[in-house]
Amino acid sequence: MSPKEEKKYFFEVFERRITRVPNGFWNSERTIRAVRILFKNYLKYDKKTICKSYDAKFLSKYGIRSARKFYSLYELIKQAFPEHNFMPWELKKVKCSGWTDELIVYAIKWLVETIRKLTPDEAIKVLTRDDFDSNNLSYIYKINGRDNKKVIRLAYPNLAA
Repeated sequence: MSPKEEKKYFFEVFERRITRVPNGFWNSERTIRAVRILFKNYLKYDKKTICKSYDAKFLSKYGIRSARKFYSLYELIKQAFPEHNFMPWELKKVKCSGWTDELIVYAIKWLVETIRKLTPDEAIKVLTRDDFDSNNLSYIYKINGRDNKKVIRLAYPNLAA
């Protein structure tokens, strides 16, 4: 199938004119292309709109639910749009599988330094659960026993007690 034919076929899937595809049609590469074409060419969404709308139900609505058998939601959107450098907390719904230790540290530093513009010493005193929740970082807060100091120390382990 040529790229032009594939794109046309994807549009028919998105519009639900085709509801069943041949066995073996979906593979990891085709899935990435379908997601990219869905957002970029079919819906013409920018990064902000993708972040607000993207989840498993959204993929199902456009006939590409099976895309999830190859990638987690987070990994799929990262692969489809490497230029956007999506972070899990930017997306509407995030599965825990997208979080790595390194990404958790990055997210905490992003919240402290970029969003709240605090020093680590200030952050350990003033950050609250609301800061994590309002920035879609509640997962980090929950997995660390809802302990602000413990969370901050993940990113800044040398902070004084």
